[in-house]
Amino acid sequence: MKARRASASPRKAPPGAVAATVAALGLWPAAATAQALDAHLAVASDYVVHGLSRSQGDPTLQADLGWRWTRWSLGVSAATMNLNPGPGPVRELGLYVGRSLLQSRDWSLSGNLAAWRYGGQIPGLNYDYDEARLQLAWRARLRLDVAWSPNYSVGTRLGVAREAHSLETALAIVQPVSRALSLTAGAGRFAIGGALDRAFWYWSAGATLTGERLSAALLWTGSEPVTRDMFSSRSADDRVVMTVSLRLR
Repeated sequence: MKARRASASPRKAPPGAVAATVAALGLWPAAATAQALDAHLAVASDYVVHGLSRSQGDPTLQADLGWRWTRWSLGVSAATMNLNPGPGPVRELGLYVGRSLLQSRDWSLSGNLAAWRYGGQIPGLNYDYDEARLQLAWRARLRLDVAWSPNYSVGTRLGVAREAHSLETALAIVQPVSRALSLTAGAGRFAIGGALDRAFWYWSAGATLTGERLSAALLWTGSEPVTRDMFSSRSADDRVVMTVSLRLR
């Protein structure tokens, strides 16, 4: 899962259903400080990143394997997708490495480098891209993310960006209700440079129920009207996403 990517929760801590909520906001987790190996498998009704569907509203299967030790984290994620109504990427693979830059009782600052690779490319438009991300968090309840890519590519109805820079800024709030239940809300802005030179806002709100091994998340997410002009209605409409996640380790 993406850590990445997709829509505000405390994705990756833990991954799975919580990571799906993080993905929908496009947020990444702060690096952990304890040694651990995590493995999660999830099924979601949709795959949403930056308020936009990367599966054309269809269900997706997601997997995440990560290692955390001292101030470092290393992981790989995979997801099925259907990026375009016609030909386009149908598989996503993410490789990431992160480090905790600052850790105190209330505040944490972390950095991540990620490489996103796609199967089912369109000739002349390479969707693979790299990303650097900083996250500032307060008590795992308030998170500010800033992410930059030097080589982001996307095709839209209003133009095409090839190897362009992109900049994302996102804020997320997590409010625990009980030991197992948390409410989440967030908003962000995603800007694409180059020949396209467009930007849009996106947002989400939801709830995550976390068990010892099985977790579930329900998320409402959307984006501003300009995305309807840029992408298909199946990609840009407001939607509710349901995710069920199993922690394998």
